[in-house]
Amino acid sequence: MEHKPHVHSWKKEQVQHLEQLFKTYPNIAVANLEGLPARTYQIVRKQLRGKVEFIMTRKDFMIKALEQIKPKNHEQLLKHLTGVPALLFTHEDPFRLYKLVDKSKTDAFAKPGQIAPYDLGIDEGPTKFTPGPMIAEFGQMGIKTEVKEGKISVRTAKIIVEGGKAITDKVAAFLQKMEIRPMKIGMNIALVYEKGEIIPKSVLAVDESQYIQAITQAARDSIGLALHIGYATPETIKMLLSKADAQARSVAREGKLLTPETAKEALAEAEAQAANVQQAAGLK
Repeated sequence: MEHKPHVHSWKKEQVQHLEQLFKTYPNIAVANLEGLPARTYQIVRKQLRGKVEFIMTRKDFMIKALEQIKPKNHEQLLKHLTGVPALLFTHEDPFRLYKLVDKSKTDAFAKPGQIAPYDLGIDEGPTKFTPGPMIAEFGQMGIKTEVKEGKISVRTAKIIVEGGKAITDKVAAFLQKMEIRPMKIGMNIALVYEKGEIIPKSVLAVDESQYIQAITQAARDSIGLALHIGYATPETIKMLLSKADAQARSVAREGKLLTPETAKEALAEAEAQAANVQQAAGLK
């Protein structure tokens, strides 16, 4: 007789609950909670309450649920269940959800081995430190200093680690003394699964201001091109008619054509010429 392994009812219930959530919600965000402090985790959950159903359970339960219902592109979803995965089920717009989670991140000191998110350095000017051992530490960082009004002052701004490079033990300790917090602590969303389509982090993290500027510039360029080739649209028709009117008046003036639109200008010009002739002939 073949032996079948016993599966606890609570495990089945967990998988069934996940299956139901996958079927109910149009948008599912995949996050990695690895290295996330418990306090930060609680803060994020509180901020998202009412907007997101947050599920943090065993990875194999998530995999089992996805493999049983097999939604579109579920293979891509499975690939991102890494580290300590969590699922955020929501009706919120994917971009709005990403912004909400991203804004919940807090500044943190850098740890040795972490990658600098951007160029990290010290600006020119006074510091809070009095002359002493700190002068040597500034020197080890290649930062030129002087003493002004009893405080160490940086003579020239200096980049001490370039963005994209690893932060060393010395640099991490120095940045902490300078109270520079270049890192962000918070939940990292890897992607949002929207109605079967995968939206990666690179798309979700788009800069809204730059996107709006690009759209605005594209609109200006489109209108400019339409005006140049004389293409009539609801946005350009008034400008094209105004341009055509001005060009027609110019042609009429140059050709000495009298029309209802140019009569007033022609009479004014004739009157001015007559006055000049009278003045030149001494008839005035």
